[in-house]
Amino acid sequence: MEDENYSLLKVKTLNIQKTNFIEKGFGTILLEYQFEKAINRYFKQIRFDLILYSTPPITLTRIIEKIKTRDRAKTYLLLKDIFPQNAVDIGMMSPKGVLYRLFRKKEQKLYQLSDYIGCMSPANVQFLLEHNPEIKSDNIEVCPNSVELATNHAVVDKDKIRKKFDIPVDSVVFIYGGNLGKPQGLDFLLRILNSNRDKNDRYFMVVGSGTEYEKVSQWFEDNKPVNAQLISALPKNEYDELVRSCDVGLIFLDPRFTIPNYPSRLLSYLEYKMPVLMATDVNTDIGSIAQENGYGLWCENGDLDKFNSLLDSLADNRELRTQMGDNGYKFLKENYTVDKSYEIIKEITEYVAHAVQMDALDEASFRTIGLRNFDVAVVAIGSDIEASIMATLIAKEAGVPLVIAKALHEVHGKLLTKIGADKVVYPERDMGMRVAYGLVTPNILDVIEFSTDYSIVEIVALESWENKTLIDLNLSRQHGMTVIAIKTDEKINIVPAFDTMIKKGDIVVILGNNSKLKRIGEME
Repeated sequence: MEDENYSLLKVKTLNIQKTNFIEKGFGTILLEYQFEKAINRYFKQIRFDLILYSTPPITLTRIIEKIKTRDRAKTYLLLKDIFPQNAVDIGMMSPKGVLYRLFRKKEQKLYQLSDYIGCMSPANVQFLLEHNPEIKSDNIEVCPNSVELATNHAVVDKDKIRKKFDIPVDSVVFIYGGNLGKPQGLDFLLRILNSNRDKNDRYFMVVGSGTEYEKVSQWFEDNKPVNAQLISALPKNEYDELVRSCDVGLIFLDPRFTIPNYPSRLLSYLEYKMPVLMATDVNTDIGSIAQENGYGLWCENGDLDKFNSLLDSLADNRELRTQMGDNGYKFLKENYTVDKSYEIIKEITEYVAHAVQMDALDEASFRTIGLRNFDVAVVAIGSDIEASIMATLIAKEAGVPLVIAKALHEVHGKLLTKIGADKVVYPERDMGMRVAYGLVTPNILDVIEFSTDYSIVEIVALESWENKTLIDLNLSRQHGMTVIAIKTDEKINIVPAFDTMIKKGDIVVILGNNSKLKRIGEME
């Protein structure tokens, strides 16, 4: 599938989702070989600027390393789950076994390769830093699961949908939707269903598939609850329709987890303005975040009395459900949209991905580093003008889009411009100007050269300016200077009015001719 903005490469793999542990393990191990083969065959000529990948799986280290080295690309890991520790927590893997050591090594390698890591929640960030001291805190941030919100939702006839699924129209409907596996700790869900079998004011929908489906199905077969129903996985449009006809979303996680989790099913609940009732381990912060922001209730998985108490409060209070639903939708729009995720990734990946320091006189070095693949070349050679010119010329001929070169003086700068330098800087001259201004007027904080004749200066208000308006000072007419901003404490007044009064300690930003700016000290 191709578009002017993207190309999609589909790679055939083994089943690594809802299957047995052995197939999932082998499928996960084979992934990097399958991806490497596919990329080499179909994307061999493409050069990547950013490699964006998520876990699970964690076995793509080799292909990520290969592309990162080849293209000098940035790498960003979306850490959806912390594997293999999650498998150890729920007894699916031994911490002393060969598989654990293999996957743990892969996990550490993946963190090493990742320039940046986006975690699901603050608790995930904390856990990762505590258990992986080699990760720098500056390289890790919260970048949660996200959803693309529909611009408008068609009006749903809840009664009609409930009748379609044989759900009582007048009941408060609690729905659990998603994976029915060991990580969800579904024994607790079955205890909840059993303890609420005699209550006809509530109804429970369990929708999904997974390794524990047969176990859940057998319970329904044995107990035949009148206020609960089990449905295997539905097509997305039907599932969304069903969710919108329900009242409260349910989330469960195994209480044995030592790692924080953040189930993605939360997003569909929030999108349809449903409060969320959760029972998880104590390390996961999805419940505390929900309670702090007023869109959900939480207790520890296994605390049946507490959970039923929370369940009763939601079943009995329609106003509470409505308020929580509205709070959740607001929180979703502010934190869990694809636009938000995009901005997070975009902001952090705008920094320089790869920098090389080299000898400009060694022409072989230019060929070795693949100069044409760089976006910016900075030629910062000091006194050797010949070397400066040669390096600038080579960089431009190699096709570097932006070449910034240092010049010692005006003639040197003109030569650099003639051979193609995109920007010429004069650090010695600029620093000399700053020193000169500072000697003449100690109040001057900074000087920015606007052109060869004009500059912008940042100055602490002179004593003679205090408690006077811009009209009183008449800087424009008398001195040829224009005040473009005034900073008072933390407030900045852009293009201040003529009646604006300057106070003691104000920082005044002035645009003016260089020769006249030098006379500021004479105004004191």
